[in-house]
Amino acid sequence: MAEEIDGKGAEDYIQELREAIEEGENYSAQVRTEGETKHLYCIPLNGTDWYLISVMPYGALESAINDLGNARQISLIGMISVMLAAMVIVFILYYRMSQRQVKRLETAIKETKEANKAKSEFLSNMSHDIRTPVNGIVGMTAIALANVRDAAKVQNCLKKIALSSRHLIGLINDVLDMSKIESGKISLNMDVISLRETLEAIVNIIQPQIKDNGQHFDVFIRNIETEMVCCDNVRLNQVLLNLLSNAIKFTGREGTINVYLSQEKSPLGPEYVRCHFRVRDTGIGMSEEFQQKIFESFSREDRARKIEGTDLGMSITRYIVEMMKGTIELKSRQGEGTEFHITLDLERAEEKLGDMVLPPWNILVVDNNQELCESAAEQLKEIGIQAEWATSGEQALKMVKEHFDKSKAYHVVLLDWKMPGMNGLETARKLHKLAGEDLPILIISAYDWSEIEEKARQAGVMGFISKPLFKSKWRISVRGHGLWI
Repeated sequence: MAEEIDGKGAEDYIQELREAIEEGENYSAQVRTEGETKHLYCIPLNGTDWYLISVMPYGALESAINDLGNARQISLIGMISVMLAAMVIVFILYYRMSQRQVKRLETAIKETKEANKAKSEFLSNMSHDIRTPVNGIVGMTAIALANVRDAAKVQNCLKKIALSSRHLIGLINDVLDMSKIESGKISLNMDVISLRETLEAIVNIIQPQIKDNGQHFDVFIRNIETEMVCCDNVRLNQVLLNLLSNAIKFTGREGTINVYLSQEKSPLGPEYVRCHFRVRDTGIGMSEEFQQKIFESFSREDRARKIEGTDLGMSITRYIVEMMKGTIELKSRQGEGTEFHITLDLERAEEKLGDMVLPPWNILVVDNNQELCESAAEQLKEIGIQAEWATSGEQALKMVKEHFDKSKAYHVVLLDWKMPGMNGLETARKLHKLAGEDLPILIISAYDWSEIEEKARQAGVMGFISKPLFKSKWRISVRGHGLWI
């Protein structure tokens, strides 16, 4: 018999159940019997007059419902946690992206400001740099016009006008080249060129500046496999002259500027040769910070503010080298000098050098630079000449005397003009006193022969070989009593 629950007895539950059955509805109720709460459930069976009545212990159903509720709560909490975690991750990523974008924006703004500042300084420098040669031209022209009948003074003015004009043209050419580079209109014109002729032309161009600045200059050639290559000669000249002009500007009096050219096999194959061009000076050098931006447009270090120029040379140089598919490297230390190293893989061109084998002479090369002596000796040996070398005038005198005493006198002596201690001309005079006037002596130098020709002839020098000393230059023939190159 059902016990009362919530104020209801068995009769009440029976009455409710009858009413539900009469109306064809489901019926559900909690009843208590034998001290245990149970769940009563009644449902009609479709198509019949029968009803299905089930009685289930209330604890089992409640436990199932509670378990289901707990599972839903756990799932809901899990979903909320995942959503929160996803939102946090998205927020962090968005924040980081925003920070990177802000930094990029700040960097771009800083670079733009620096570029604008650099261009403003460039325009300020250019206005000054252009005025300098223009004022020189105007001033020297006025002086020349006022002294038309004084030939010496007019000639001096014309030389200064020519120098100022060349400087002005250089400034304008740098600006025009940079404009072409920025607009992508610069191009290469490939042709067959002679590396010997290229370096000789460059040496001739810079000789006056080297002389005016009182600097020491030399050219070193080593391991040359081929002199004829395919290249844009104008652009190669421009690159080397830019580097040399830089070296001259930033190297003081009595400083040293050297050019080096060597070759090796190219990784591109036997049709190419790898050329190494180096320009080294003992000038003021540059800071590590400035080395990082020297190839940027309009860059100039503070300590070089007083030196004229567009500040475009190095950026133009790098652009041309990269167009040639080469590389440019820089080594420098403040107060110790700078070295630029350019590497180019150039296509070989057919060489027509003719018969390069010379008589089996014994030649003495005298130069205070051991590297140049070794290079010259190697090249002479390659064309059939026995070559020895000395690094001073004193050593040369000793070697010539030893050979003369053994009746194995040298056929030719090649002397460097500028050597410390006993220079080339003094050495030549002493050699003739020692071995006689018949010993042929030639001066080798990167300087202008006309400066010393008269004194050299008086010292008994028979001829002159200009550096760089390429293999093709060793064409020596005997004509009368002299040697000619």
